[in-house]
Amino acid sequence: VAADAQNINGRTSGATATAAAAGIVQIVGTTFFDFTFANPETAIASVTNSGLIDVRANARANMGATDATGFSVTFAADAFAIGVSQYATGDNNAEARVNNSGPIDVAAVALASALTQRAQATATAQGIFQDVDVVFGDDPDEGGNIARAQVDNSGGLIRVAATASAFQDLVGFTTAGAGTLTFGFHSAFATANAGGIQQIVELLDGTSAIAVFNNAVVGTGTAAAIGVLSVAANALASGVDADAFAFATGVDQFVSAVDLTNAANASAAVDNDGIINVAANATAIVDQATTGSTAFASAGAEGIIQDVFGQTAGDAVVNNGGTLNVAAHAVASIIANTYVDTDFTTIGGNGPYTITAQFAVGDAIANADAEGVDQDVLAGLTASAVVDNSGIIDVQATADASVPTFAPDDFDSDGTPNRAEANADATGINQYADAGFGFGPTTAGDLARAIFVNTDTAE
Repeated sequence: VAADAQNINGRTSGATATAAAAGIVQIVGTTFFDFTFANPETAIASVTNSGLIDVRANARANMGATDATGFSVTFAADAFAIGVSQYATGDNNAEARVNNSGPIDVAAVALASALTQRAQATATAQGIFQDVDVVFGDDPDEGGNIARAQVDNSGGLIRVAATASAFQDLVGFTTAGAGTLTFGFHSAFATANAGGIQQIVELLDGTSAIAVFNNAVVGTGTAAAIGVLSVAANALASGVDADAFAFATGVDQFVSAVDLTNAANASAAVDNDGIINVAANATAIVDQATTGSTAFASAGAEGIIQDVFGQTAGDAVVNNGGTLNVAAHAVASIIANTYVDTDFTTIGGNGPYTITAQFAVGDAIANADAEGVDQDVLAGLTASAVVDNSGIIDVQATADASVPTFAPDDFDSDGTPNRAEANADATGINQYADAGFGFGPTTAGDLARAIFVNTDTAE
């Protein structure tokens, strides 16, 4: 499945290009809290893939001719791609399931370019999305009153990539003196969002809400097929003012189980014996022959996120016997540009003088945050957050910010010196468990535990 959109405008009215592509969309029942239509007693959405699901969205918006008038218009490109999207809503039971042993390839690419205007690019890519709801789980004869979302990646490849590029260039604009621009947006803005597996499971009256992702190895030796989940978000912005944002998430599970009169349990589980790679890269560059502004880059990468709320019990479990790689990289750079000016002041009969000076610029700021596993569990009686690792969890965050070296009198408009600021934060495991939450018959806190087990099984 492919969607391509291109809008080229040679003048100053701006251009917008939007491309959206979806591989498989399944909707069974209505939506959660929508009581206007009857839902089935049991809702099931199921996908089995042993072939190829290839989904691509490409959007391009750009200025097609040189124009130096600098009108405040935007050239925007938006690309959205999703591999599998499942919605299942049942009165008593609901399930969404994906069994994958082949490749699922999802890519969204957005490119925006402008001259003296604003360039804005947004790319969003999602591998598998599941939304499962049980609205009235009050019939014990209907098989347990369970809401369940499950993805089994059995030796398959799930690859998700979002790429956003925004370029704002002053081609055709002649700078004079310090080259200060007084009109137009003059900015480049790029945002890339990539998600691998997202599961939302909500139970309103019933017994259990469950989210499961299995990333497995099938076979042995040279015949082994390794389950791989690869998620990448890349954002690049270049202009007089440049902002780049890149966010990538491997597995995101939200599970909520509520019953006002009976026990209700919520659980989220990830079993990884294969490879999960998550990377976010954001680059912002100011490199223009004029007075520049700020370069800002922000990159965030999350390996596994589990948010669990259980009326009675809540469990978040990660069993990692494979490899979990999470990396966030942010670069903000302002490059020195010079101009030639003539000073007609004469001193002792000498002059005028030709001087070469640097354009004034703003600040460069880079932020990078990476986290391997983040578990947040709230429950009425028992809350458990568990990570059992016998494999590799590698989390890295790097941030780089640079500005040119100026003479002492080069400052921001508020009188403070131009600065380069870089912040990097890497966290391996973050766990939070709290019991005692809930209402109805379960109000007393019983047991809350956060457990991390790290076992070396290397031979």
